[in-house]
Order: sequence, then C-alpha cells, then structure tokens
Amino acid sequence: MKYQLEKTSKKHPCPNCGYKRFVRFIDDNNLYLDTKFGRCDRQESCGYFYSPYHEKATFNQRPKIMDAQTLKYVPLETLKATLKNYHNNTLINFLNNTFGRRKTLKAIADYYIGTARNGGTIFWQIDKHKNIRTAKRMFYKTDGHRNKQLPDRYLYTSDKGYQTCLFGEHLLAENNKIVAIVESEKTAIICSIQYPEITWLASSGLEGLTVRKMKALIGKEVLLVPDFSTHARERWQHKAEYLLQHNMKAVLWDPYPEIVDGRDIADLF
Repeated sequence: MKYQLEKTSKKHPCPNCGYKRFVRFIDDNNLYLDTKFGRCDRQESCGYFYSPYHEKATFNQRPKIMDAQTLKYVPLETLKATLKNYHNNTLINFLNNTFGRRKTLKAIADYYIGTARNGGTIFWQIDKHKNIRTAKRMFYKTDGHRNKQLPDRYLYTSDKGYQTCLFGEHLLAENNKIVAIVESEKTAIICSIQYPEITWLASSGLEGLTVRKMKALIGKEVLLVPDFSTHARERWQHKAEYLLQHNMKAVLWDPYPEIVDGRDIADLF
C-alpha cells in the first residue's frame, strides 16, 4: 500500500507544537493513518515530519513552552455539558455491552467521558490540580475500534492558549497506586476496568509521552505500556531511559513480548 500527504486545505493539531498546521498522511483508500504521521507546515519554528516510511519523527526544535500564568483552561460548565447522551456514544455502548453498565458508569465518572455529535467520544484532559486543559474528540465503530474515516481532533489548541496533559492525570491526586501509561485513551479506560488496582493514564499517542507531561508523575512508580510492536517498544524504552535521567522513575512493562502485530493490551480482553 502507498501513502501520501493529504492534498486538501484541511489542517490538524501538530503532535509536536500543538498548532493546527499539520497535514496528515492518507493511504490508497483516502483513510488517515495514525495521528503521528504527517508534516507540520511551521517549518522554521517546528518542522515536525513523520513519514510511515521512516523509523522516527524529525523536527527542528522543541516547541515553545507556555508560561503557567498564560495558560487558558476550559470552564467546568463546558465539560459538564458533554456528560450526557451516552445512548448515542458509540464507544460507551461498546463498553456497556462488553463490561456491563455498572463498570461503564464508573469509568464515565472516573474519566469524565463526554459525548460529541455523530456518536463521537470526548476525552477531557484534566491535570492533577483539577484544571481542565483541553479535550480530544474521537470516533469509534460498534466493535470498539477507531473509525478512521472520521478524523480525531483537539477542541482546544495551543494557538489559543491551551496545553495538553496526560489523559487521566486528575486521578493522581491523593492516590498512592502504581501508575501505568498506555498510548490511547480507550485503552486506559478498559485497563482501569480490568486492573483497578493500577491508575491508568494515556499519553494520547506514541509520541505524546513528553518530559513536560511526565513531570506530573514525579515521585510515582510508573509503568510504560506501549502498543505491542517493535518500534513502539524501542521508542518507549528510550523514553524510560531519558525520564530516568530527569529523576523520574519509569520502566517498560511488556507482559506479552511475543506479540508484535501492533495491538495494545486492551485488544486482548
């Protein structure tokens, strides 16, 4: 299969700088690849480029870090307005059918899962101080897999003064459990149902595990659980070593080393 950059005017949030100047890769069927693949057209200040034909992403420099006093937060009432219409939420219906109503309701309450139009799901990113940072809208099929024909997007972006954090970071407050980080929000939610003795967070993608986000985990015992592919394992092993140099304890947890087809831990339930 061949891949190419989308030839339209549509732009997406860049996984490196956060600005909505990112052109994503599509395949022969005009379906989007993973959100990490693409090119930021802020060539001088960011220059992020990740081709599906390359082993890793390249970029010019680290994006500018916003001062804490200039950060904007989403009003609580905006979040509350999305906590409804779960009968129209395709992912919630999948969770209900798979794990039952009681466990699904607990997951909704724990992670503040919201509903978007057209059956979409809103994953709110709330930091450990209970500040609502941003939200990511995604779409799923009835079998729980992502609907890649409908692109995901951040609803509040850095060019407007907002900043991402780890999905589920708010669960760290007054919490002494071991922390595990996976790539996707859906995986964190399913793992929280299956392994409630662990606090499950998500980095929002393979390249979403940054030092800035991980600073919220200083002093915690952290397990990194990437998707089951050689590339993902190698990337997060390097991340673990880098984080250790920044006085943050993180180790790679690989419960199924024999699996290399790109599935994640939630796909095994």
